[in-house]
Amino acid sequence: MTLQIHVEGSGDDIVLLHGWGMNATVWRALGAAMAADYRVHAVEMPGYGVAEAALSAESLDEVIDALAAALPARVRVCGWSLGGQVAMAWARRHPAQVSHLVLLGSTPRFVSNGEWGHGMAQDEFDGFVADVENSLPRARLRFLTLQANGDVAARGVLRMLRESIDEGGAPADNAPAFGLALLRDIDLRADLPQIYQP
Repeated sequence: MTLQIHVEGSGDDIVLLHGWGMNATVWRALGAAMAADYRVHAVEMPGYGVAEAALSAESLDEVIDALAAALPARVRVCGWSLGGQVAMAWARRHPAQVSHLVLLGSTPRFVSNGEWGHGMAQDEFDGFVADVENSLPRARLRFLTLQANGDVAARGVLRMLRESIDEGGAPADNAPAFGLALLRDIDLRADLPQIYQP
């Protein structure tokens, strides 16, 4: 699997992992600000990006191993939502490589069940999956609107998120479904005690 990684700045290495349905463009302003102090690696998650987006990954471990192979031997990792779940799993699978974690709007399990009431209800998640299958653009707009909901600058945030999607290009046909399968299946609750990075 080939990953697209946008690198800028110098200093200690920090990796930025975007969430479901997004692309690395969402990190543009933050990456530029951080580049004064860090070497910033904004990763296009598999199946996303502007040039020949392709997705051949079949598992979370395959994605993590591709990240580990493509990035420096010691990195800080910042992940948003699904990117945060990938970051936590990466820290668990390759603890010597991941020195620090920054988790934005992330959780060890995205979908709730009888034992875990802190995620999205299964029926809501299933409805979103159906919406994605019917119309990815409409489902992503709904998803972005939820991201901006409650922000004092909601209109500006929504505009920025939409521009990021537009600039990032269309994902590979199977990328949204793969990401949704990860959101449905990832359960890192038992791994949390072994994730020791600050």
